[in-house]
Amino acid sequence: MQCKKNRENDSFYGALTALPHHSKNYIAAVFDFFFATNIHCLKILLPQWREEVDKTDRPYRFINYDPLIQRKQKEFQDERQQRSKLNDDLSEIQSIMKKNITDILDRGEKLDNVQNISAELMNKSSTFKWGTRKLTLQARLQQYLPLVVGVLIVGFIIYVKFFW
Repeated sequence: MQCKKNRENDSFYGALTALPHHSKNYIAAVFDFFFATNIHCLKILLPQWREEVDKTDRPYRFINYDPLIQRKQKEFQDERQQRSKLNDDLSEIQSIMKKNITDILDRGEKLDNVQNISAELMNKSSTFKWGTRKLTLQARLQQYLPLVVGVLIVGFIIYVKFFW
């Protein structure tokens, strides 16, 4: 009693292979595909098993199927756990990505703030540069103006005395 299904002719299998492998829909479709395949096998095999169970004289005769049933039951539970774990991982990744996006937006705002401060500092530095030139000129005038005035007075006196 084997359950075989022709996957090439199955429209669901064709749709499954057409999905991109990295999408969330692909992962959900894989789980759905395996579930549908197992349900299909049960639909084929269940009537045959039921007939055999009804024909048997000893009900404990099918005890050898118990490990198979337990394994299939565990597989379905594992798939549910994997799906819930996958959903938890996806939600964690989504929250991390949201945090990263808000951090990037905050960095952009901080960069704009730094750019504004930089432009303001450039303006202040140009006014500071003009102020230093002005102070340098005033300091030189205070230093050399008395000497220049003294030389001009002495030169004027000499000019008046000798050439006038």
